Amino acid sequence: MRGLPASVLGVIVLAGCSSAPSPSSATTLVPTASPSAPAASDPAASAALASASSSLAHYSDNGISFDYPASWQLRPENVLLRTGTVFAFVGTAPSVASCSGESRGPGCSVDWKLQPGTVSVEFASQESPPLDQPLYELPLESGSTRLSVGGLPAIKSTAGFGSGADVEMSWALSIPGSPDSTYGLMAAAKNPGAEQALEQVDALIASVQFVPPVEPLPTGATQDAAIARAVMALAAHDQSFSCFPTTIGQTADAVIQYFPAYSKLRKPVPVRCSIAVEETPIDMWRMELTISWDAAKDRTAGTNVDYVWVDATGEPGLETGGGTDAPPYWP
Repeated sequence: MRGLPASVLGVIVLAGCSSAPSPSSATTLVPTASPSAPAASDPAASAALASASSSLAHYSDNGISFDYPASWQLRPENVLLRTGTVFAFVGTAPSVASCSGESRGPGCSVDWKLQPGTVSVEFASQESPPLDQPLYELPLESGSTRLSVGGLPAIKSTAGFGSGADVEMSWALSIPGSPDSTYGLMAAAKNPGAEQALEQVDALIASVQFVPPVEPLPTGATQDAAIARAVMALAAHDQSFSCFPTTIGQTADAVIQYFPAYSKLRKPVPVRCSIAVEETPIDMWRMELTISWDAAKDRTAGTNVDYVWVDATGEPGLETGGGTDAPPYWP
């Protein structure tokens, strides 16, 4: 997550690719129609979809599920683009993502294949470049709005992306346990009926659920135990985390010669190490790890902060710098 911030449009517009994974590595499920009683995740979404279709089909794969009109076609893809993977297209246009040879640049493209009266939705991941901030902290651009999809933050945008459609719309969805990547859904429709088709896509988005479902983060003793596991796992992997206490709010005195993300100091320095924990809306904790030191004749006082994302089980994940003071006696 270090680097320049990504715009919302950059989160969801995909460009460039390499060859797709082999069929044996793909796990896309073929949707099945449910003529009598479709089991949509959101009853209101089901009603909106069913108003334009006598039945619904259900997609569930790649960590997500949603409902869509059974009269639409779903085309599994699993094509690896430069910024992520196109998992599928769903709609009434035979859209396709493809690459010529092994190219990751101009040889990769999405052909929307839109004809009058058709609609197409691309479902993909956005993993590179990674977000500089989690989706819920990204500033909104013109034409964008925040919403909740599947219980997690999302952004809807009306900015165009060059499909050649009369109406274009896109969504960036949080991925559970992933603060620096998103799912992207891009919808394009041509008249006649483009606006009505995009209303059906809105209902599809409203039916989205994550697989497995998002559960609230634990609290109390369960949270304390998870954070303690995360701190111990960090220290076991990297000695620069060994000074931190395993209890939220406690401060430990130590003498260290290593800071997270820095090489060895020229000499040891006495420090105070503490942790604080923030619950975030993406089903993870953001743990703040602070090392502070006092001034001496050969150093100035300072504070160094790092952040580590931790899931509900206490598994540490992405580490990011806090942009604070560099350690003394370095380099």
